[in-house]
Amino acid sequence: DAAHALQLESIKSELEKDDQFNTYEPEFLALQKKLNVPFQNYVLAHAEEIGKLIESEIVGRYYYQKGKSIHSFRHDPVMKNGIILLQSPEQYKKTLNIK
Repeated sequence: DAAHALQLESIKSELEKDDQFNTYEPEFLALQKKLNVPFQNYVLAHAEEIGKLIESEIVGRYYYQKGKSIHSFRHDPVMKNGIILLQSPEQYKKTLNIK
């Protein structure tokens, strides 16, 4: 995560100041790789959710609040179920107790 990245950069800077980075570079790069794997796994596991958040942020900045609200309706489960209900006259009548 970001804290680990900052700590690694700090360690790297100190090693470079003392001209010792070349000595420890393989171990440093291995540690850096190990710390990046959990972050990559997290991103892959939550890619859909992250994508929706990024989409929403872009739409919100481009179209402001109106666009953000319209965009959020596309992923709203209540809205999706409402559309399905309205497309099924039988289910619609049953829900409203219309005979």
